[in-house]
Amino acid sequence: MAYGKSIEYTIVEELFHLDGRDFPFIFDGDSWKPCRVSISKWSSSLGEWTVFGGYRSSEADSFHRSTCKHRPGFPRAFNHEELNFNEGMAGGTKHQLMHDPAVEMNDPWDLELIMQAHTGRIEGQERLENFHIVTRRSGQKLLLGFVMEDVNYEPGMIGMDFSAYCLDTFREHEAIFSDPLEPCVDCVQRGWVSMAVDLLNCHGVYGNELALTGNDSLLETMRPNQWLILSVGRRRLALPYSVIESLKGYRWGELLCHPPV
Repeated sequence: MAYGKSIEYTIVEELFHLDGRDFPFIFDGDSWKPCRVSISKWSSSLGEWTVFGGYRSSEADSFHRSTCKHRPGFPRAFNHEELNFNEGMAGGTKHQLMHDPAVEMNDPWDLELIMQAHTGRIEGQERLENFHIVTRRSGQKLLLGFVMEDVNYEPGMIGMDFSAYCLDTFREHEAIFSDPLEPCVDCVQRGWVSMAVDLLNCHGVYGNELALTGNDSLLETMRPNQWLILSVGRRRLALPYSVIESLKGYRWGELLCHPPV
């Protein structure tokens, strides 16, 4: 299983045989082909996106720290993405069901276009395989944690909530037995499944990520003519410097896509 293993990477000089510097490319063993990367950002978690980490005042966003109407005076103490890699989030399917805040905020029609291009269903256009990249903020740095192949955005298109997969009961149970300050039991049941992925197609590990922006990061050390090459199972994903540069100051109101939808 690829999930739980660090992504290996290299930095190479300009790849002269690749047309279009702003396009990412995937190497399938025979040739380099253009592809799309859809980049998201999840909130950091003491539970490493496997269990609710409980309340904390630092390295947590405003949603986590804000009080809710269900228990006045106490914070929500969680982010919806904190259980994404818990085995209980499969919900009886072979795919892992996940909440992704950027996917949830994306226009459903744009998600549909990404999926149509990914599966080659756009007439007259070559298939443009999509790779979902998950980042998180740690201090002043933005870290690349996971690269996911063959992600299904259909839950995000139709706005499927946790209860549709009986995940509201699962999340309620996890919240009740979480320490030190339990997440709000009522709040954790109210959320959306944004996407699904087979963990065999999910590469990376929490806590050993690649710094993209901030001090001593790729943005500071890479040159404009260089490429970041990531190992994706038996394949290699090539990201030009311009993709890394686009992350600086991005406000994450939706997926950051290269090429744009």
